[in-house]
Order: sequence, then structure tokens, then C-alpha cells
Amino acid sequence: MTIEHDTLTNDVANASLKLLHLPGYSVATVSAMNAISTAAAGDSCFVQANDSYYTYNGTDWLADVVPFVAKTGVYTLTAQDSIVTIDGTYTMTLPTAVGCVGRRYTITNVGTGVVTIDTTSSQTIDGELTQTLNQYDSVDLVSTGAAWLIT
Repeated sequence: MTIEHDTLTNDVANASLKLLHLPGYSVATVSAMNAISTAAAGDSCFVQANDSYYTYNGTDWLADVVPFVAKTGVYTLTAQDSIVTIDGTYTMTLPTAVGCVGRRYTITNVGTGVVTIDTTSSQTIDGELTQTLNQYDSVDLVSTGAAWLIT
């Protein structure tokens, strides 16, 4: 690593951006982002005006959003879910942890009932087959590839 006047050289700084997955561009407005002519598919951009990140798909800049779903009944989470709220006394079932290392879910009980989080195929959540959430409780889960961990 080369340091010049307490800053990294461009080559090292650019390599660090890719390693840390920082945005490739940072602009003031969406208009300025749309004017970027050198973007390649997969590039990211931070827009200061709306405090948001975007990813270029090769044609358009798409806002990076986290999938949210609100449920009022029994539900089995899918790969498309990320943040899930539930209102009522119901069971939410996690998909298999196998084959999805690093998949994350945030589950929040927004109602007065007790929510039970269940697993498939006798997999565990921090060593237990189920977890319960009382009103306003929330849990963050991540797959290890064999089980679920509370993070």
C-alpha cells in the first residue's frame, strides 16, 4: 500500500472500493446519476439528495430496496422476503437453511398475539426448534447453511 500525504493513491483507493463494496459513484442528484455515461452493469451509485443507493443493470439505475412484507396469518418465508411483520397469533415457517448461507430475515410481531417462528426439517434457531415473539419483539436471523442463528 502506498500512502502519499496521508491519503491512499488512486490505485489502492479504487481496489479498496471494490473490496468494501462501496459505491462506484457518489452524486448530488438523480439527474446527475442519470447523466453518468461510463456506468457498467453492476456499478453502484449513492445519491446525496435522497440518501439512497442505486445499482446499474446495464440500461437503467435501479433503487436498492429491501423486500418488505406484512402478514396477518400463517406464512412460510420465501427467498424474496427480507423484512417481515406479522399481526396476530400465527406461525411463521422459515425455509430450509440448506443452500442459502448468509440469507437474512428480520421478523417483527406488530400485534398483540404471540408469533411462533418454526423451522423445516428439524433445523434449529440457535439450537431450538422454534422461537416465540411477543408484542413488538423482533428477531434477526441468518442461515449458516444448516441451521438459523439469531444475530
